[in-house]
Amino acid sequence: MKSSRLPLITFVGLLIGFFAYLALSVGQLPQSVATHFDADGNPNQWMSRGTHLQSLAFFGALVPLGELGLFYSMRFFGSKRINIPNREYWLAPERREATMLFFFNHGIWLACVTVMFMGLLQWSILKANATQPAHLDLFMLLLPTGAFFAFVAGWIAILFVRFKKADNVG
Repeated sequence: MKSSRLPLITFVGLLIGFFAYLALSVGQLPQSVATHFDADGNPNQWMSRGTHLQSLAFFGALVPLGELGLFYSMRFFGSKRINIPNREYWLAPERREATMLFFFNHGIWLACVTVMFMGLLQWSILKANATQPAHLDLFMLLLPTGAFFAFVAGWIAILFVRFKKADNVG
């Protein structure tokens, strides 16, 4: 099975875009950045601008790259460590490579959405800190969070559908 480069190119582009967005937007933040908010949207924790930038850059890269690492490393797992429906069928030697390629490409899309979600977190922090006093409009946080969880639910559903039937090859 031939690998599609589109997911990986998309991921790299999003990661570069994420870091560019961080670099371009960090100057819009105050020296002391409200980074955590209570249920009413009022800040209850702050970080220095530099610490916020380092934290978001670190987690914005670590989490999606960790996802990629996990899905890539699955090819080295023994079949008994991979829990999918019809495991014997999908991990048979003649289908194992295609199955692992599907998992990796599917994992890249999850990493893409994770990078976008991290960018939206920065956007919500920018918006919250643009007001005086700082205040987080919870809708601006709940909308991207809800979209992220909806994507993850759909992403998992695709896995179930893909591996539900043993004759669903391709």
